[in-house]
Amino acid sequence: MERFKKLLFTDGDVFFLVSSGTGAMEASIVNMFREGDQVLVLSTGKFGERWRDMAERFNLRVTFHEEKPGYSLDVERVKKLIKDNQVAGVLTTLTDTSTGVTNDIKSIATFTREKDIPLIVDAVSGFLADPLKMDPWGVDVVIGGSQKSLACPPGIGFVALRKNAWRFIEKSNLPRYYWDLPTYKRFAEKGQTPYTPAIPVFMALRESLKHIESAESSWMRFKQIATEFRKGLEEMNIKTFPRKPSNALTIVDANGRADEVIDYILKKHGVLFANGQQEMKGKIVRISHMGHLNEEDMKFSLKLIKEAWEELKI
Repeated sequence: MERFKKLLFTDGDVFFLVSSGTGAMEASIVNMFREGDQVLVLSTGKFGERWRDMAERFNLRVTFHEEKPGYSLDVERVKKLIKDNQVAGVLTTLTDTSTGVTNDIKSIATFTREKDIPLIVDAVSGFLADPLKMDPWGVDVVIGGSQKSLACPPGIGFVALRKNAWRFIEKSNLPRYYWDLPTYKRFAEKGQTPYTPAIPVFMALRESLKHIESAESSWMRFKQIATEFRKGLEEMNIKTFPRKPSNALTIVDANGRADEVIDYILKKHGVLFANGQQEMKGKIVRISHMGHLNEEDMKFSLKLIKEAWEELKI
C-alpha cells in the first residue's frame, strides 16, 4: 500500500480487491454516490462506455459525452458540460486501450477541484505508462488492476482514494457488501483484507514493484519504447491512429484489413496482436508496450508488421 501511494502521488488510502479492474470501477461507484445522483461520464472509447453502463445500472442519472474515435477529451468542452449540468461527480479514463487515446486529466481535475465535485479515473491501462498524480492534481479516486503496466497476472483490482474522497463515501447510500470500502479500511488498519486475498498475485505484485524505481522512471521507459516503435512505423510509411497516443500501446491504421494482418502474423509466427473493438474492429491493429515487453520485442513486432504489410500488399 505504501509503495502504491508513492507511485500514485497520494497520502490517501489504497485498497486491494480480488477482482479485475471492472470490479474496482464498480467499487468506486457504489462508494461515492447516492441513488439518483447525476454524473458526467467522459468517454474516449469502450471503457468510457463501461462507466456509463455501470452508472446506469446503479440508478444514477448519466450525462454522457463521447469524443470521436482517436480524439482526446476537449477540456474546454468538458468545463462547459460541468457548468451546464449540476453533476455529483465526473467519471473518465486516463488511457482507453480501445482507441489508444490518453486524456488531460490534470486540466480536468483542476476544474473539478474548483467546483468541489469528485473526479474518478480509470487508470487500468494508463497507470505507470502515462503521467498521473493524484494529490498534486486533485484526482479523488483512481482505479486499476494488477496486469498491464504492473506486469503481473490479473486478479487484483485497486481503488486509491484521495483524503477528500471520504466525505463523499460517508454520504453514499448505494447498496454494497463486498465492495464496502469502509470495511476495507477497518481491516487495513489491522494489516488485513476483509475477504480472502489473492495471495499468489500479491506475491507477484510485490516482486514487480521491486523493479519499479519511481513513477517518473516508468513513464520515461514506456515513452521511450512507444516513441521508438512509432518512429519505426513512420519509416515504413505506416500510419498510427490517435492524435494524442498513450505510451501503453500503439494503434496501427490497417486500412480496413486488420483481420488479415492479425490472422497472417498469428498463423505464420504464432504471435497475436489485438484487433480493434466495436466500430473499430477490422480497421486497426493494437500493439501493446506493457508488461515485460522491451525494446527487442518491439523490434520483432516491427519486423512482423513490415512483413505482413508487404505480403498482403497493404
